Amino acid sequence: MASKPSSKRTVCDAKGSAKPGSGRVPTATKTIRSPVIPEVAPESVAQPISAVSQSEKPTRPATTSRPDISRGTVSTTSRVNQSGKPTAITSSSSTSNTRGLGHAGTAAASASQSRSVVRSRSKLLSNARGAAATTTAKPTLKAPPPASVNTAKAVPLRAAPPERLVSSASHSEDKRALEASDPLQIAAQLYPWMYMTSTLEANMKYAEASIQATFEAKERELAEQEAEISDQRIRFELERVLALYEELGKPEMLEVLPSILDSFATHGLKCEELAAKATQLATSASGTGIEHLDYLAPMAAYNDLLGELGAAYHQGTMLHSSLSKLTSQNHDRSSSSNAHDMYWDDPRPRMTAAFSAILTVVQIRNANLATAKDLVNVLRQNVRAQVKLASLSTK
Repeated sequence: MASKPSSKRTVCDAKGSAKPGSGRVPTATKTIRSPVIPEVAPESVAQPISAVSQSEKPTRPATTSRPDISRGTVSTTSRVNQSGKPTAITSSSSTSNTRGLGHAGTAAASASQSRSVVRSRSKLLSNARGAAATTTAKPTLKAPPPASVNTAKAVPLRAAPPERLVSSASHSEDKRALEASDPLQIAAQLYPWMYMTSTLEANMKYAEASIQATFEAKERELAEQEAEISDQRIRFELERVLALYEELGKPEMLEVLPSILDSFATHGLKCEELAAKATQLATSASGTGIEHLDYLAPMAAYNDLLGELGAAYHQGTMLHSSLSKLTSQNHDRSSSSNAHDMYWDDPRPRMTAAFSAILTVVQIRNANLATAKDLVNVLRQNVRAQVKLASLSTK
């Protein structure tokens, strides 16, 4: 590509006259452009030197400048006489030699730079292809940029990333390789879990079998040991039952115990019946107004139910006091010296435990009766208010 001319030749022309009394001859400079051989590499093109402005009052004498080989310029001088006209133009004897040397040096530098650039690019391409063949689709290392050969203006060349140099064929090959390795990877991940699961299951089955065998062996051993005392154990259980029956058959127990048990049974049936009546009365009276009431005796049903609830509650209270008295008597007759042996030999502690359980049931029944009584009282007050409002509306 052709480039702009970058070399200049400076010629000194006379301008103006010298001041009187000074021994120096004033000089002025002009620039003359000369063509330069076009260069190949754009990095080595030198920038043109701006034109030197003419000085109105020159103070320095005309001198011969050294040739600038890198820029291809030559400076010459010309002296002027007192009248201001140029007398002669003297050029340096090395003008032509300097120009030739500048062109030759520039051409040699351009050729060497072109060769180095081509060599570095070919090396980069070969390195990128080798990296694409041996690395994965996303390499982490980048090739270092080559050093620039240009001495006038060093500009480092940036290497293209290897990702852009990988072709579509290499991408497809890598994809096929990954797809082909997926089943192997899945199998490698599943095998440890399957091995661990099978090992744990085998160990669990072995542990269960060993424990079951131990239990069976211990059971057979105990059966053999108890075979000798089986008759004694049966006899011991029968003796305990007979002792309990004998205690219950005593005269002091026969006087109070049958009536207490009969009252306990009837009280339970009565409590169930009264709870059902209270619930039915509450559901029938909710949201129906006073149409369901008997105008002659609107409070009769509520009063009757309250009476039955009071009688059942009183019966439960009497039953509770009788059971408490019987429990305290059995507890006083029992000895506290050897409680463990007494529990297994004496039937009275077992009777006391049974009476205590019956006491708990009676207490719960009385609590339910009290709740039902409160509910019926609230319903009766509501009916009384409704009847009063109805009587006021009729007036």
